[in-house]
Amino acid sequence: MGIDQILMKSFDIGGGFGIKITNYPYMAVCALASRKTGGRPVKWAETRTEHMQASAHGNERTFFDTRVALDKNGVITAIDSRHVDDCGAYPRYEPLGCVIWAQVLPGAYRVKSVRIDMNQVVTNKCPVGPNRGYSRMQQLWFMERVLDICGHTLGISTDEMRVRNYIRKEEMPYTTPNGCVYDSGDYAGMLALAKKASSTTSLRFPGNPKPPSRSSIFMAKLSSAWGPFRRGKGMKRLRRRLLPTYWAFHLISSK
Repeated sequence: MGIDQILMKSFDIGGGFGIKITNYPYMAVCALASRKTGGRPVKWAETRTEHMQASAHGNERTFFDTRVALDKNGVITAIDSRHVDDCGAYPRYEPLGCVIWAQVLPGAYRVKSVRIDMNQVVTNKCPVGPNRGYSRMQQLWFMERVLDICGHTLGISTDEMRVRNYIRKEEMPYTTPNGCVYDSGDYAGMLALAKKASSTTSLRFPGNPKPPSRSSIFMAKLSSAWGPFRRGKGMKRLRRRLLPTYWAFHLISSK
């Protein structure tokens, strides 16, 4: 069958990100069923339970035996760790998730020596697919936890720990241990702006220039978690231009 004989209709079904990239077995089953019935249309309807069990989840990664070397100022000089990726019942879009995380290996930090023993295992869970931030968010989370744990152990605040380990703007363009090139970035400056914008005394949101009322601050417990995020863009062999973004997460609860 020629590609010009295939008609696919995609309706407005909302988000889904990378989960719609994967070719699912049901699509082939529908095509075969249609052929066996003389070309009659065949419809496949997925239940929510089927979607949870057999669509595509993000990589579930576990980190073991992590060792970190630091100098007397709290600057990380080396990281050694063992990572295990759960790719689900069978490889579908994998093993890309086992390697693509290397795009963001050091995150926004200038650690030069990194050794990661990466393995991927098959389990009885839902197969893995390219969800948002596919395979990279886990590595970035790992790096941020390393910074947090080291900072807590040494008595260094989380923001100061990051400033000490950030790649400096005067070091740009910066080549990472895996050969990626960061063409620009001022992480310390971005952190300072994020801290200023998110303080409870000067909190501002787009469309709401007024500071929060005393009652809203009293009713909500506000805390912040800091973490920079880099995403690969325009890949060319080992040289990659990476776009910097800074995330300031606000966790608000009534407790």
